[in-house]
Amino acid sequence: RFRLGPQTSKSMRLGFSERSLRRQYPDLEAHDVRVHLSICLGKDCGLLKKGDEISWEDLAMFTATQPVIPSFGKSIETWNISFDQNGFPSSWKADGVEFLAESIRPCFGRAITENDKGAKLEEKMKVWMYPELKLEDINIQGDITKADSGWICTGEGMLTARYKVADVAEVAMTWTVTEDGRLCLREKFTRFPGTPPPFRIGVEFAMPQGFEELDFHGSGPFETYSDRKSSGRIARYVQQIAQQYHSEYVRPQESGNHTDLRYMAVKNKDGKYLVLSSDSVFSGSALPYSREDLDISIHEPGSIHLPQPLTW
Repeated sequence: RFRLGPQTSKSMRLGFSERSLRRQYPDLEAHDVRVHLSICLGKDCGLLKKGDEISWEDLAMFTATQPVIPSFGKSIETWNISFDQNGFPSSWKADGVEFLAESIRPCFGRAITENDKGAKLEEKMKVWMYPELKLEDINIQGDITKADSGWICTGEGMLTARYKVADVAEVAMTWTVTEDGRLCLREKFTRFPGTPPPFRIGVEFAMPQGFEELDFHGSGPFETYSDRKSSGRIARYVQQIAQQYHSEYVRPQESGNHTDLRYMAVKNKDGKYLVLSSDSVFSGSALPYSREDLDISIHEPGSIHLPQPLTW
């Protein structure tokens, strides 16, 4: 803590260096190190009181270069992962708990917002909203065996599926299953010339009823997006899924996103959880509504959709 007058500057030592951090954290590549700078009043000023925070900033000192995977408890003992006939992960069971209610699929769209309607993006970006995904080929390696409904993996393995996205792009999804039951994805997207860039590149899926808690490290506590996130603080937050949708919007629309995520975990009341992580920061959301529920481009004005028992 130090005093700083208007239009002045001051240097200070933080008391640590990268070398000292590496001594304390040998796995520093799996950690983010940030300094939170808070500027507070040194005396009363009108309605503001001494000590009131008037400005703040998060300064990144070291950025993780490996996935940040928190440990919430013991590792899983038994697991199996199933893929459907299109190569989408359709079941992911660990210690008898099912984590998927709908398959994990590529996603390039999002629910339309009021501003999108003004710019007619529901027309200009229609090709990315719900495109047909045509399976071109599948390559299987490792402990993945054919089943009536697709493929089942009970050990280490890799499945690569390549799809044509309508007539505008191609995407290759490479799923790697590790010996401890983790599912790793590498998504390669190629957009054909003459088509607009998609809203986003990622995946979407639904989790079963009962997964009602969101634990994430990223920009919060409220929703943040790439074009409006400077007011969000990067920290760990634990919230309810039911709190994620911003209910004050006049009409249903895109909501609940969080940027600069290091991980996000969705938990049930028994403490079972699914963790999503990446080797770089990402964006994501967990809502009691599907994307279609919130998309005003496919619903009549004034229509209301109640929260669903699943988590998307």
